[in-house]
Amino acid sequence: MSYEKVISKSKKIESMLVETGAEGKGLHEKASSIEYKLSANTLKKIRFIASIRNQLLHDDSFELTQELLEGFENASVEVIEELRSLNNRSQSTESSSSSSSSSIFEEFYNASTLKKAGMIALGAAALFGILNS
Repeated sequence: MSYEKVISKSKKIESMLVETGAEGKGLHEKASSIEYKLSANTLKKIRFIASIRNQLLHDDSFELTQELLEGFENASVEVIEELRSLNNRSQSTESSSSSSSSSIFEEFYNASTLKKAGMIALGAAALFGILNS
């Protein structure tokens, strides 16, 4: 039963890392690819989770003690909460930035149009002055 928990939580975290923009083959690589987005504490927990999972799958002599399993579960819950929060912030930032970028574009366009109109008027006045002198 504990093996199933380790594998299922690891898979969930891995998929959440991908949602956050992570790239790479395993948990370590994925975490490294977005470590600038993660707190040092979250990164440390992901590395702990990855180490437990890797030892469980690749080391025949590894024994998953109750203490390690509890540490794994606590770290998993905290990492999942952090990634969920990070993904929610990212999604809300994207939606607000797309609406604000369109208003910024509109402001720039309007300012640019006014600036061009002013330059045309100034050029026309200069040309009128040259022709009438």
